[in-house]
Amino acid sequence: MPKNIRRFAWLWGAACLVGSTWFLLPHQPLSPTRNLSVPALIALVAVAFAISLVLFWETVRRRKNYARWALFALFALALPKQIIYVTLEHSALQMAVRFVVLLLAAAAFFFVFTGDAKAWFHPEYSK
Repeated sequence: MPKNIRRFAWLWGAACLVGSTWFLLPHQPLSPTRNLSVPALIALVAVAFAISLVLFWETVRRRKNYARWALFALFALALPKQIIYVTLEHSALQMAVRFVVLLLAAAAFFFVFTGDAKAWFHPEYSK
């Protein structure tokens, strides 16, 4: 496995780990939004995480280029919302956690699209 793919995997894992600590921080309780109940919100988050995990596996282990682009598209689509949430957090610690997650994910995507990662997804270019 190329060095940049390993870096992507570690940074993506670190972003998920740091992001999961956000749930341990004290914050306002979940409230239903737009006719969604709390269990529905939790199920939605679980499904989104499962889809991301499958795409991550396809990217890192099975060399699927579409999965790399799908992960990046999901990150890019969520980026404006995440930046807004960073500014709306109630505590400095919550803001810091979200900001670190964004930085780790951005760094991960830098590595998965540069250097020796290109040959990982397109073996015909490495010849």
